[in-house]
Amino acid sequence: RSRHVYEVVGGSLSDEEAVMVYSLQAGIDGYLYGYFPPANPGVIYKITPGGSRTSVGNLDQTSCESPLAVAPTPNPDPDLWVGWNGCGVTGETEHKLFRIPQNEVAVLVKSVPGYIYGLDFDSSGNLYMTALDESYHYWLYQVNTSTGALTELVQIPGPTSFHGLVAGQGGNKYIGTSWNDATHNF
Repeated sequence: RSRHVYEVVGGSLSDEEAVMVYSLQAGIDGYLYGYFPPANPGVIYKITPGGSRTSVGNLDQTSCESPLAVAPTPNPDPDLWVGWNGCGVTGETEHKLFRIPQNEVAVLVKSVPGYIYGLDFDSSGNLYMTALDESYHYWLYQVNTSTGALTELVQIPGPTSFHGLVAGQGGNKYIGTSWNDATHNF
């Protein structure tokens, strides 16, 4: 979680925007996107390079720690994806995957098996997610962005950290865990 967004310019911090976000991602369009934590509704912001903030979507439900991913292709604005996690604060037990295309909000996956920890796109536009399954095992999934179908790719040895998924160049996926082992490359 962050309460303030700074830009690093020439070794110094530049005051960019005072906004509390769960997750902050850069789009290929040059803007930053952030998902605001528990508020009703949950606001998704677009932050310009000059520091001004505008709302680009609202979730009608509050959530707990939730990851955000920005699609790598703007049309003219990129689709945003939020892994929405219900928890004790929300009174919800379901976990959902929201797609926010062009200032609309749609639920693509209505029931993810467990808590969603990470979301990221690779350079080809494939969406990946780390989450729990029904048996409390951690998995790396590939998400079909048209149908919402989840494909298990590999089981992760231990809990993953929030926002600890990076889909890197060459098809590599990097997962940070909160277990006593290191970051894994799959």
